[in-house]
Amino acid sequence: MLQNEYTCEIITPLVAKGADKRMLELRASALKGLMRFWWRTLHGHLSLEKLRKREGELFGESEMNVSIPSL
Repeated sequence: MLQNEYTCEIITPLVAKGADKRMLELRASALKGLMRFWWRTLHGHLSLEKLRKREGELFGESEMNVSIPSL
């Protein structure tokens, strides 16, 4: 298995206050969103189709069939 190690500095808020306002929380959704953002940034040379496919393979994807009712 290929493994890379990186040293990173967080310069944007990554923790938030939850139900208990006295304690900070590290939320998995914030960390996953941050990883997705940087993955997209580093792979911006790919076509949109390839970018979405590879991102879905790495981070998972949801297939939503949303229909918007007409007015």
